[in-house]
Amino acid sequence: MKNLIYIIIITSLVFVGCSDGNSDIGATGNTGVGGSFARFAINNNLLYAVNNTSLRVYDITNPANPNFLNTVNLGVGIETLFAKDTLLFVGSNSGMDIYEIGSNPQIPQYVNGYDHAVGCDPVIANDSLAFVTVRSGTSCGRNVTINQLDVVDLGDLSGNLDVVSSISMNNPRGLGFVQDKLVVCDGTNGLVFFDYSDPNNLTVVQTLNDFETFDVISLNNTLMVVGPDRFCQYDVSNIDSIFKLSDHKFLQ
Repeated sequence: MKNLIYIIIITSLVFVGCSDGNSDIGATGNTGVGGSFARFAINNNLLYAVNNTSLRVYDITNPANPNFLNTVNLGVGIETLFAKDTLLFVGSNSGMDIYEIGSNPQIPQYVNGYDHAVGCDPVIANDSLAFVTVRSGTSCGRNVTINQLDVVDLGDLSGNLDVVSSISMNNPRGLGFVQDKLVVCDGTNGLVFFDYSDPNNLTVVQTLNDFETFDVISLNNTLMVVGPDRFCQYDVSNIDSIFKLSDHKFLQ
């Protein structure tokens, strides 16, 4: 019971401050675990947190007394933050920007970015690719009709970031990695699992449409899924044979 309560608290924290509403949400060293809608990430003893316009850096060597270090102005419409190794991926309602924290972790430096249609924008990344969802029906882009998953090549961060493929979806939201697959919360379509071994041609390998989904956290072989009215856990040790571990409806 205590573990379940802890998981629910962590899950709820990643949604605090989301504008409309994977493991590896954190870089090297001591890290946290959060969903793709998270607005903070931890790298060793530094906490990075975004609000609508800026990125703030805190020293959390003493967690009971965080020490504010720096503010980086990001623009407007900032929504999400994802950390991978020495890079921070900032999702806004008009695109994705990348900041480097390897050389001077206290002062993130802009590296590159790309723009997309105005819409809510969670983002996750691995060593070579970033995955971004854009969806309609939100306050982020009131007239947006686009619902798609973009795959961005990170092979050359000094040049233009190329969108190598875009996949039309129902209403994509949060996303995460499960083993060597990508899982996307597709609203009322549930969960969609993709094989992205060929970034130019993603293929669907599994779908679970048990309920409407919003975001996911992947931890070891457990996938934690949040929807508008429930929190579920799945055993994903075998992508071909996923089964539900628990299903907890929220109190109305």
